Amino acid sequence: MKTQLLALTLFATLLQANTGTTWIDRKVEEIKPQRQGLNISTINALKSPFIVIRTENKSPVSAGTKTVSTNVSEEGPEKDMSKKPLILQAVLNTSALINGEWLKESAVIRGYTLVEVKNDHVTLERKNKKLKLFIAQKSKNLNISTK
Repeated sequence: MKTQLLALTLFATLLQANTGTTWIDRKVEEIKPQRQGLNISTINALKSPFIVIRTENKSPVSAGTKTVSTNVSEEGPEKDMSKKPLILQAVLNTSALINGEWLKESAVIRGYTLVEVKNDHVTLERKNKKLKLFIAQKSKNLNISTK
């Protein structure tokens, strides 16, 4: 009796499993046909999705006005690098990584001379003005110990 009940349960399970896979097979058959995408001429006719905003001064008296252009220039967006803050990213021995550029003592960056490199900060000097830069963010992935 137990054997017959076990055989009947096994048979019912196989029947149910078979019907479950037929649904999956039907869905696979529905997505098999080759999909049609855009042709090359349609893609080439599309406008750029990027919007470039430039400030234009029409006269020295009036304030700048913003214009929006959907055409991307070859040079890319205009950037005034002198306004980007100086950021100390890393210090290694007597070199410092400031704004992606490795500098040694007495090197010049934006008119400032690198006068001192310490393990956690650097000192820059221009005329009578001193500027101390500290490491902006410690890396969780990098740990260098000198002990």
